Amino acid sequence: MAYQLNEQERAAVREFSSAAGDLDAAIRQAERAAGKPRHAAPQVRSEATKPSRARRFHWDRLPLVALGFVVLGLWWGFGGKWTIDGLPLFINEVILKSFHVGFRFGAIARPVWYAVLCWVPFVISFAEHKYAPWRSLAWSLIMVYVIGVWLIVSGLDFGSTFLALTHPAPDDSLIAQQVATIKPLAALWALLTTFAPEIGMSVLWGWLWEPGHAKSQPR
Repeated sequence: MAYQLNEQERAAVREFSSAAGDLDAAIRQAERAAGKPRHAAPQVRSEATKPSRARRFHWDRLPLVALGFVVLGLWWGFGGKWTIDGLPLFINEVILKSFHVGFRFGAIARPVWYAVLCWVPFVISFAEHKYAPWRSLAWSLIMVYVIGVWLIVSGLDFGSTFLALTHPAPDDSLIAQQVATIKPLAALWALLTTFAPEIGMSVLWGWLWEPGHAKSQPR
């Protein structure tokens, strides 16, 4: 138990410390000199004993992650096809029609055009991931530019996918024909197709390399 000064000793300390103007500090100093300090010094944990977090590869999760990448990759591939199919419609309805241009692009009919335009979905996905606003939360003029680019690219991706879903080809499946008649369902599916595959792949990749706890030994 800590030693406590009696009233006589406290009075003597007050007289002694009146010139210094630090009464409480003088009392604590006198108590430490007479016995144990009133407050025990906090124990500082050594940095060497703190657990560190290191990223490591989880081999047990690899089969599930591989399956997820296959499913999400196929979904992304269909989304890329819908982006290419809807790109002429987007240009016609949003750009040319807004500027009252009489020319209109035709629908993608020949398979060779998919090979020519296969780079478009990759560029759009890269831009959506690169300029995602949540990757940089510090507000600045550059941040406004980043948000603008992301909105334009994401709007192009969503708009072209939505137009492709709502304008199916005559030989498309019955499910595609039914989705085209339900605009809210087509909008929801277009929204999921625009963002879900990339987000899912990113989450799976982070889960595969999730940091683990590695306890370090104290020196």
